[in-house]
Amino acid sequence: MILRNIIIAFSILFVFTSCEDYLTETIEFEELGFEPQIVINAKVRDTLDFLQISVSPNINLADGASSDFTFINGATVKVFIDGEEFEAIEDIDADPNVESYNYRLELGENFDLSDKVYELEVSHPDYTTVRSNTFVGQFPMINDISFEEEARTTTFFGYPLVQDATTFTIVDEDEGPNFYKIDMNTDGFFSFVETDDADAINLGGFEGTVLLSDENFVNGVKQITVFSENNPWQEAIDRSLIVSNISESEYLFLQSFELYQQSTDFGFFSEPVTLYTNIENGLGVFSAIQSESFPVE
Repeated sequence: MILRNIIIAFSILFVFTSCEDYLTETIEFEELGFEPQIVINAKVRDTLDFLQISVSPNINLADGASSDFTFINGATVKVFIDGEEFEAIEDIDADPNVESYNYRLELGENFDLSDKVYELEVSHPDYTTVRSNTFVGQFPMINDISFEEEARTTTFFGYPLVQDATTFTIVDEDEGPNFYKIDMNTDGFFSFVETDDADAINLGGFEGTVLLSDENFVNGVKQITVFSENNPWQEAIDRSLIVSNISESEYLFLQSFELYQQSTDFGFFSEPVTLYTNIENGLGVFSAIQSESFPVE
């Protein structure tokens, strides 16, 4: 009996000693290295007569770098539109705490951005030159817009939510692939929209918008219904359907940003999500978007 107790005691001591050794084991960290890169944020819009371009550096927080957003000054920013070269002008007084860009290229009034290939080249003596390109086709025809108030009742975090329905048809005669973003504007404010269409993507976590590609259009035609919140306390004065024709880079970036936002809710050990980038030798996104507003009654 005494011998058995001694054996058990030694066994327990061995287990705890082994656990302590395991838990206090030193794990070597392999330095992955850090390469300074140019970060680009540029979007060609038909709502602006100029192209805004943000040129900034990536940062290495592991080296104690400040997380404050900064610009890169003294870069050469070239934009090629269907092969024709233009050089963007730097705003040397741009404040990164206020401004969202530090380079600007005038496009002129009533600039038609569709069916043009845009190429971007940014060089600086302290960084590797970066390049990118983007494209957006002709805007589609939007037909047969209909509206149904209080079309259905769903739930939102367990609470009933009454939604209106807007149905419309996209006629896409442009050679694909083409990509679309769908929003609703009520009295000057964007409404949260979603759809049950299996061919579309709901970006609920990002901004309450719907993404759609023409991959499954039948003979270039697609009918879709989007749902938006019904507000019983305010009668809408002005309700509009906003359809945006977007570049593939914008389409893919919005999806990746949605996944990135969702991943931050799962704690320290959540799966990392890499944001989409189409910047060669750098980071960021270069995209294009054209939008039209259609009254909904």
